[in-house]
Amino acid sequence: MSIAQSSALSQPAAPFALARRLFATRFGGVGVVILLAVSILSVFAPWFASTGPMDIGSPSMQPPS
Repeated sequence: MSIAQSSALSQPAAPFALARRLFATRFGGVGVVILLAVSILSVFAPWFASTGPMDIGSPSMQPPS
């Protein structure tokens, strides 16, 4: 067993170690918040959008003539 493996095994596994590392910097925390917001909006998108993109009736969405 190498030194790197033995030191990795001797450290206790913290369940929130990744979250703690991400929120250690301002950019990491902002990135996590943005990622969560986009993920939540994408999951609940059918409830936010009342119509589909083809139901709007815009001339630019018509097939070529």
